[in-house]
Amino acid sequence: MKYEVVVGDNTYIIEVDEDHRIIFDDEVVDIDFTRIGDHGLHSMIVEDQSFEALVEQVDSAHWQVFMEGKLYEVEVYEESIRRLQKRTALGADDSGELVVRAPMPGLVLSIAVSEGQEIESGDTVVILESMKMENELKAPRGGVIDRIEIEPGQSVEQNQVLIVIV
Repeated sequence: MKYEVVVGDNTYIIEVDEDHRIIFDDEVVDIDFTRIGDHGLHSMIVEDQSFEALVEQVDSAHWQVFMEGKLYEVEVYEESIRRLQKRTALGADDSGELVVRAPMPGLVLSIAVSEGQEIESGDTVVILESMKMENELKAPRGGVIDRIEIEPGQSVEQNQVLIVIV
């Protein structure tokens, strides 16, 4: 599975292949990553160098990593979802009806908006679980929630209409 990882102004593509190897920007990297206890402490050996990091998940896509005396704000997205979000945002008109569809099959964990609510571009509208990962679906533009076509706990198919924005 491929992920888009954003740290500060830098974006990286990281892939975990079927052999659990880590491919970092198209290069296989030798990494041993182990959680120590229940408090977010991790031990990593990266290319024969040892590191310890305190890792805390803020929400489904945002993490804080404290390593070597520095705090890093990290965003992690499944790469295919991120590509779809970018394409959707680029094609979003400023007016008219906009349909937000499921980018993949999954389970609706929660709906972050209600009908009639005014939203801004980038606001989370739905949290969808797919392949044991929580994915925040964002509004590609501002507007008003016209219709909500799903409910929490519902299974959805790829391209199924979730929310309509006007």
